[in-house]
Amino acid sequence: MTRIEIKPELLRWARERSGAEAAVLARRFPQLALWERQEASPTLKQLENFAKATHTPIGYLFLHEPPVERVPIPDFRTFGNARMGRPSPDLLDTIYLCQQRQEWYRSFARAEGEQQIDEAIASGKQFPAPNNVNPANGATRFVHPTTGRSVVIDNVTKELLHVGGDGFKY
Repeated sequence: MTRIEIKPELLRWARERSGAEAAVLARRFPQLALWERQEASPTLKQLENFAKATHTPIGYLFLHEPPVERVPIPDFRTFGNARMGRPSPDLLDTIYLCQQRQEWYRSFARAEGEQQIDEAIASGKQFPAPNNVNPANGATRFVHPTTGRSVVIDNVTKELLHVGGDGFKY
């Protein structure tokens, strides 16, 4: 059986990142302590199971050092008055999935209504708008002169933040 050499700091990082109880993982992976001390190495199947148990993409276990995972949106999580520590794998997965869906919708909205968006920006009325994606940047709402449909654009990045649908009212 082929064994895979994995850096112990990556195994510890994955274990700690998952938030799983060390005793639970030790029962599931009896040689985990040996792997972390480099006294033994897991098989590929064991490593795949470990990655699944710790909600870690298996590729991360082959990096040179543990990655620093940051919440890719403003992080206002607190417990009492203290900021939360490392984001959970579930939180990061949820955020990444939402970002993928937002990007798909932006592309869809641009493809479906690109001409109206361009017309709204070129000749529509402009109003200040809240920017909930990047609050420090501010945003501008442009209202199409004939359809009344709105688009909201980030003032700094010029990114499309919102497209108002038919009958959408602010």
